[in-house]
Amino acid sequence: MYQVKLWPFRCVFLTCFAYITASVLLAEADLPIHALTSDVLGVWRILETETFHDKPQTCGGSLPNRNWDNLKLGDYRRYLQRGYGSLRETVVELVDERHYRRSELPPRNQWRYLGVRDPKSGHGFIGQWTLVYDEGLDIDIGPTRYFGFFKYAKIDTKDCPMVLEGSQEDSHGNVQCYRTTASEIGIGWATRKVFKNGKPNYTYGCFYAEKIKDDKRHSYVLDESSSAVLRKGKPSFNQWLKRDYLEFRDLSPFRFLQLHKGTCFKSIHHSHLSECSTAEGHLANRFMQKGQCGSCYAMASIYVLARRFEIILRKLYPESNWEHTERPSVRDIVECSPFNQGCLGGFPFLVGKHLTELGVLSESDSPYTINLESGTSSCPVKQSNADDRWFAASYGYIGGCYECTTEFEIMKEVYHHGPVAVAIDAPQSLFNYYNGVYDDEPANHGSNCDLPLSGLNGWEYTNHAIIIVGWGEEDVAGIPTKFWVCRNTWGSDWGVGGFFKMKRGVNLCGVESQAVYIDPDLTRGVAARLVKSLT
Repeated sequence: MYQVKLWPFRCVFLTCFAYITASVLLAEADLPIHALTSDVLGVWRILETETFHDKPQTCGGSLPNRNWDNLKLGDYRRYLQRGYGSLRETVVELVDERHYRRSELPPRNQWRYLGVRDPKSGHGFIGQWTLVYDEGLDIDIGPTRYFGFFKYAKIDTKDCPMVLEGSQEDSHGNVQCYRTTASEIGIGWATRKVFKNGKPNYTYGCFYAEKIKDDKRHSYVLDESSSAVLRKGKPSFNQWLKRDYLEFRDLSPFRFLQLHKGTCFKSIHHSHLSECSTAEGHLANRFMQKGQCGSCYAMASIYVLARRFEIILRKLYPESNWEHTERPSVRDIVECSPFNQGCLGGFPFLVGKHLTELGVLSESDSPYTINLESGTSSCPVKQSNADDRWFAASYGYIGGCYECTTEFEIMKEVYHHGPVAVAIDAPQSLFNYYNGVYDDEPANHGSNCDLPLSGLNGWEYTNHAIIIVGWGEEDVAGIPTKFWVCRNTWGSDWGVGGFFKMKRGVNLCGVESQAVYIDPDLTRGVAARLVKSLT
């Protein structure tokens, strides 16, 4: 039997730490939308509100975001014109050509981001963009960042008599009772970033967008994986140990899905990264029971932020005691995020957006007491000062975009900056994991490489969020086996104190297909006040 080692923040052979001064998954249900990268490529017209406000805008949505409220918006362009007046137009081209952002901190300055071009000039890049899984579009141009969910509508047939919350999506991307229009945005938020006294400040607006021309230009890179894959589940090769958990007995397949669908830089090489872990400190053994709420996306994301705060603050103030330090609230995300669907799911990427632009309360101000049975309560009508909130400095997909993540990029990010949230397609056997290197593949796992020569990974079905805190390698039946050290969101009684080992380097369950980083912000809110008290 192995035990999860709560090692210091270190990696074998290298001890260099990258200090960020300014600075996975997925949804249980979320929304009934399915779009691919190839659907989005082309020229888009963005229509944003003329006025940006000091206070966040719901843009027609609810807190948290709900399927029913999105559907009521109807013609979203007309909705914005009625509520906000005239709209400002910008035309951009979203291409699958990728570029570097040399201004980013290492190793992110080596990532390649999907490019945004000015279609009039056709030269150079004016920004970057990414899909958010298969449901939304994120466009980043200068100080303005746009995110919106694709337009979708309910199909009225006798088999689909009523509106249901949830994605209704199977593992192959088929969505029952709904039709996605990937050439339009159905609800969209825009933010503009400015700096005041060295601190980031945001103003808020809304936007609508529509594709007006398909993209005919591609810059291809050879890629070994050039076809869609449908993997059938197969027996485990390794001898990982199983256990029955009382709380997971007698689960119907539907109930199962409800529960889990939730200071220097040094160039490094694979051979230098045989072992690494960031699973230490006071957060390592602090687990919440998410109960009947599909909040794995929020729990994973908040842990990533809180652990990175702890890593940086321990580096800056090694003599301080962090045991009683406040933590960011999971509940505040679940109840009050306009970008996620509460107990019905969400995305670590969009939690990062919320943390960066809106922040969250401390755990003591918003303790985790919600569950799916009683329903996610609405966001409390309570004004809070920014000084009472925790903020992220930045967030994004590792590798530069959705479909850009790789095993080695995850390793470098964890090594230099800390844990990351990742999305997996969780097999039912994962509920029974007790020990060893987990290597079961999900049955009928679906993926779609819609741009086979672009160098992108393609869409891959995922339904649960976990955290990668490190990695290692050990002999299993005499065979050297690489693994990730992962933290789950099912409590400390599951697995090895809430942790488990998962086979690495083969994209098992989609674990290496998408990963999200969330960097802590020490210049705003609770963290800034804490730093000030220590200096």
